[in-house]
Amino acid sequence: MKRHLGWLLRLCFSGALIAYVLLHMKEPDKVLDHLSNARLSWLFWACLLVISLVAITSCRWKLLLGAQGIHLPLRTCMKWTFVGYFFNQFLPGINGGDVVKMYYVSEETPMKAAAATSVFVDRVVGMAALMLVCVTGIAVNLRSILGITQTGSTGNFLQNELVQAGILAFLFLSVVILFFALSFNSRLLRLGERIANRLSSWPMLSKVHRFFDVFKKVHRSVFSYRASPWTLIVAVAMSSMVHVMVVTVNVMVSRALGLPPLPWPVFFLIIPVINTGMAIPVNVGGCGSRETLYPYFFQSVGWTQDQAFSLAVLVYICQLLTSITGAVVWLSVRSKRQTRPPDAGGEDDRQGTS
Repeated sequence: MKRHLGWLLRLCFSGALIAYVLLHMKEPDKVLDHLSNARLSWLFWACLLVISLVAITSCRWKLLLGAQGIHLPLRTCMKWTFVGYFFNQFLPGINGGDVVKMYYVSEETPMKAAAATSVFVDRVVGMAALMLVCVTGIAVNLRSILGITQTGSTGNFLQNELVQAGILAFLFLSVVILFFALSFNSRLLRLGERIANRLSSWPMLSKVHRFFDVFKKVHRSVFSYRASPWTLIVAVAMSSMVHVMVVTVNVMVSRALGLPPLPWPVFFLIIPVINTGMAIPVNVGGCGSRETLYPYFFQSVGWTQDQAFSLAVLVYICQLLTSITGAVVWLSVRSKRQTRPPDAGGEDDRQGTS
């Protein structure tokens, strides 16, 4: 009941954000015009590209599983990746499907903890690549970002949406780097444990130690990747390719809507920041955050609110259409599980080895 209430509250929050944006939009009726006039050919190719990037994500996950000593068929990895992608559209944030993915993959191998952790590492690697793409976008757009104000006022400069996007990207990148530094360095991990112990002595921060206990369990699996650094390098390269494809999907959808063309580097700066913001699990499937962040950032490059909002909506429609594959797989698996006798085997918390 409590879990359903949390989902319902997030759904209401998503609806409230969308309503707020529409109420403050100058010409909300134009959104329907943009969507109704969308060119289906561009939308078709965008959907095909989304399916391709989900398939590449499956290959990346199989690679990370292999480094843990878990060798699942690519078909199995692809099956649970598509199922997770389907649930991403309806669970908190845009990565809520990872929980479903962890649940099902843990039944595929006796090394349940390592398998579940591989999903988490897969997400962190994806986040690192996301920030790498965003920082590249900053580097390409640096001249226009630095010259964005005529007055030279720091206050006005920091109020610009592109500048804020760049600052957020560097902050997120710092968090990802810190995570890997803690994971691959036992000395830093011990320092983090001492800090967590001290912070948890404060009543307001009593749960810090519990969080760090979870981090230590994750650390055991992540630390094993030290023996196969090339696995992480290849995984980051594959993730970077995926995020380039995500940006390309947005460009294609903007062409489908007939929106004013923008330089590709602008998309490489804005889309990764938007996707990072949508990952915060305060809504359902990123809804609300998506429709708020698109107009906020794209207005700084000359688009109107209705144009940016239309892009956000059609990108989500594209994701919903392509997630049908995962829905079909999940329904098929669920029907087979209902006819199968319950598994009498116990859980195994062994960690994978590279």
